[in-house]
Amino acid sequence: MNRSVLKSAALILTGLFAVFATHCAAPTDLPEEATGEEAAADDDEGDVQSTSQALHSNCWAQIQRPFPTDKFLAAGTAMKLRTNPNLNCPVNVTEKLAYRFYVEGPGGRISLQGADGWSLSRIVDLDTTSLQPGRYKVYLYSMPASMIPAWLQNDPVARHTSKRSGNTYFELVNASWSTGNWSACSASCDMGMRARSVDCKNVNGTVVDASFCAGLPPSTSELCYAGPCMCLPHCWAMPWMPDCMGCL
Repeated sequence: MNRSVLKSAALILTGLFAVFATHCAAPTDLPEEATGEEAAADDDEGDVQSTSQALHSNCWAQIQRPFPTDKFLAAGTAMKLRTNPNLNCPVNVTEKLAYRFYVEGPGGRISLQGADGWSLSRIVDLDTTSLQPGRYKVYLYSMPASMIPAWLQNDPVARHTSKRSGNTYFELVNASWSTGNWSACSASCDMGMRARSVDCKNVNGTVVDASFCAGLPPSTSELCYAGPCMCLPHCWAMPWMPDCMGCL
């Protein structure tokens, strides 16, 4: 075997070894394990999905009629807005909810918690001194309190989790009940009745329809006592008679 034959055999063996190594090597086009920012992104997504027990569930609070519960209220009345204590949540959801209360009326919409605030209390105060007279709508948004940080970052999942309640209404009026003086007692002695006028008047003193006044009107009549009656002669012998009761 001459030198040229040996050289050719060596080249053939080198080529075969290269082919074998290529087919036996680990694949290089498989996806690598996420690292760095990619891994952090995956972790963040998992955290969003597990942040709240109530996520993707129908968990919300319903607005309740404000207190005082009268349909018509005098402007300036101190009110309390509140949610129903029985939350509309699945049995397995025990998270505390947060609330955003809104009042909508003649002056526009007001958020009682400000632009980005949430309340952890289901009862909040409403000062009506700065509100214009008129009809107002009250409603709220609620969501699990643990979602507030994500909501503040405009996270779409958190924004979707915030749910609106139904509406309740009240009306502020600038009229009030006005009462006249009591009349004289209808009886000359013992018990009788007396009366007075009751009107609904606006701030100018003009009588307006009773629907513009808050609450029930004061009574227009009441019992009165005119003093003891003089006893008739027969009362000395028969004080138990009806016309002798309470006489002198």
